[in-house]
Amino acid sequence: MALAAPNENPTSPSRLESASGQCERHRRWTLSIVALAAVSSGCSTLDRIAAGTAAKLVCSGHFMAHRSVRDIIDDDLNSIAFPNSLLVRGLDIEERHRGQILATKGSAKRRAVFYPGYGCALLSDADDAPAAVARAPAARFPLPDASRRWPDGDFVEPDLPLPRSLASALNAEFAPSDAAPRSAVRAVVVVKGGRLIAEHYADGFGPETPQLGWSMAKSVLGMLIGQRIADGALSLDRDHLFQEWASDSRAGITVRDLLFMRDGLDSREGYLPFVPGSVPHMLTLEDDVSAVARRAAADRPHGSHWAYRSATTNLLSRVLRNAFADDAAYWVYPRERLFGPIGAATAVFETDVAGNFVGSSYLYASARDWARLGLLLLRDGAWEGRQVLPRGWRDFVSTLPDEYRRSDPRAYGAHVWLRGDPRETELGVRLCNLPDDGIYFSGHWGQIIAILPQDDLVIVRLGWTTRASRWNQCKFLESIVDAVRAVDGRSPPSGA
Repeated sequence: MALAAPNENPTSPSRLESASGQCERHRRWTLSIVALAAVSSGCSTLDRIAAGTAAKLVCSGHFMAHRSVRDIIDDDLNSIAFPNSLLVRGLDIEERHRGQILATKGSAKRRAVFYPGYGCALLSDADDAPAAVARAPAARFPLPDASRRWPDGDFVEPDLPLPRSLASALNAEFAPSDAAPRSAVRAVVVVKGGRLIAEHYADGFGPETPQLGWSMAKSVLGMLIGQRIADGALSLDRDHLFQEWASDSRAGITVRDLLFMRDGLDSREGYLPFVPGSVPHMLTLEDDVSAVARRAAADRPHGSHWAYRSATTNLLSRVLRNAFADDAAYWVYPRERLFGPIGAATAVFETDVAGNFVGSSYLYASARDWARLGLLLLRDGAWEGRQVLPRGWRDFVSTLPDEYRRSDPRAYGAHVWLRGDPRETELGVRLCNLPDDGIYFSGHWGQIIAILPQDDLVIVRLGWTTRASRWNQCKFLESIVDAVRAVDGRSPPSGA
């Protein structure tokens, strides 16, 4: 039993102040320990995201695009803008046998594995992570016939003389400067009247180099949905898409709602790695990328509000998977029904470790093959006498249904961007001097396909422009359109 010192009252102010100080110090120590634990946990999560991002990008860039690991680290990872740039500091990346990349940061180890014909999948964790879902060896489609003219073959006239205005526009895009280093743009392809009239590549990239399209993959996933609808295996009005939604308002969400990104789910679109539920979390911490949106509660009535969400596309990818009797048919579907028929031999839709196409982000294709995909939509799905996409699909994806327009008239179609109302600023093309009938695939870091029916024109730009201030999207697109129109002797675009 503790005794008070002689002549000291245990309840005296000085004694109470001393006890209070001890309690305050104890409280601070406790809070510090909790904070340190939280920071440690947070750092562990960030390290997992960093290592996962690095393993996946290096694996795909190295084994699919045949770029050196050093170049991918220097030109891709090290160019990521702040604050995400903090993720790539202190990474250790090594190539392992049998097409594996291991990335380590702190205590986190992440492995990505290359599967020929299917690209790279990011595994769950650590050295002994299980392999991704097994799948049959991918059948290889031959490269397009080099003796036939592009796009049906791969022959492009060498040293095609360019009109001075078009050559000037390309040179301006590739000109190095402090504000826009050469590595920011990697490929530009211009297709007029179905003919490849201009292409230009940065050092280290060429006509057959597969390049990541980031969110341009969303538009291609939309094409696959259209094909499956034409097969009769899906319908736009199908609802009750997932068992876990059966007993609440989410049961009413339709395929059409998902295509037009009007599902009403509370799934935020963010890109900061330290924000729970962000796109980096989804791409690197979820074995099943569709789970994010499947878990999300209903935030608004479906169909009433437009919100751009990568999670919605990955949910749609799962809907597509469920429309097949077996996974093997799902995995070969893009290659057999879309890429193969148009000669896009370099195109690969990658999956997560659970086997879902990462429709939000992970499609690799060469610039010429991205141009083929744009040309297919320009032609309303027709290719060499075959209807690859459903007839009328171009008009469908670019026309907002009346019920959506009345509630929220955003200029976004069925997984494609539209020029729309120039007062809208969700995507820069809405403020550009471009035709009103334009359709756009748009990627995160300066990837774009502009499909301009009025001009019978497709423009592809691939890059790694991680700082938006380094690329003027409108200036680039307008310069190409103006140059082509100058050759044709035509007037400015009607969307001016």
